[in-house]
Amino acid sequence: MAKILIVEDDLQLAGLVSRWLTKDGHIVEHTQNGGDGLQRLRFDHYDVIILDWNLPEVEGIDILKDFRSRGGVTPVLMLTGKKAIEDKLMGLGEGADDYLAKPFDGRELTARITSLLRRPHTLVSSNLIAGDIEIDIKSHTAKRAGQILNLMPKEFALLE
Repeated sequence: MAKILIVEDDLQLAGLVSRWLTKDGHIVEHTQNGGDGLQRLRFDHYDVIILDWNLPEVEGIDILKDFRSRGGVTPVLMLTGKKAIEDKLMGLGEGADDYLAKPFDGRELTARITSLLRRPHTLVSSNLIAGDIEIDIKSHTAKRAGQILNLMPKEFALLE
């Protein structure tokens, strides 16, 4: 079971993809504009991100650039109507792990998501240490001087 964020402004398509992935046992969150997608990626953790290119407020490619520049390692699948090879090269060059053009077959999408989930996210530790504070990004736990801190999700995100 993975936590997946879909950033897609086509509500019908997002609903369909969400139902497919939920049926496969995943937890799916959806937002329909780039600004909200950008905020969610700054304050929450996902196992896979499905990102459209053309979005209201902030374009998907700019969300991807921002996410990668801040050290984001979560696999990103660009799901977009942009089919030109130049667009694919740009998306992959900016840090997308996979690229799927619309229209697509749902079986291919789920196969690609499964493939992304099999890959190791990073070769570095999921622990961040600063002084006597240690946080584990994967388990969303924090310790100070070895004592577990009981933090709300927003507090954890700010600490991270």
